[in-house]
Amino acid sequence: MDVCLRVELPLPLAKGLNPNGSMVSRWSVAKDRAAARELALRETRYMLEAYGMTAADCAGFNRYTLMWCWCGHCCDDDNALARCKSYKDGCCDAMGINDRQLSCAGIRLQEVPHMKERKVVLRFWREEEKPDDFELVAQ
Repeated sequence: MDVCLRVELPLPLAKGLNPNGSMVSRWSVAKDRAAARELALRETRYMLEAYGMTAADCAGFNRYTLMWCWCGHCCDDDNALARCKSYKDGCCDAMGINDRQLSCAGIRLQEVPHMKERKVVLRFWREEEKPDDFELVAQ
């Protein structure tokens, strides 16, 4: 059985997800966060099904990594993590775990050659079952 769950999502470019955005209404922020959370929830459920896993298989997940694949201008690592907070919440909802138990094990900002390859990759696992391919590699 896989000890790791990998979820690929589009870059969260909505203005409401930018932690430095001061000119965005609170309604826009709430709408953008809800949309990102729902997208992550659906995609995580899809990946669970694709891997043949259930939410019970994710019960002990306590680590995650973030890979931010970008083309052109890139934000710094703390902004990338903040922009993906709604994604993380949606993934945790789908897995049936509390995001408080998750600890970030690494963030990687990776430049890709084409705009169509821009994405965010979140990987979740149990600390005692570190994946063999732990190095964050774009696929």
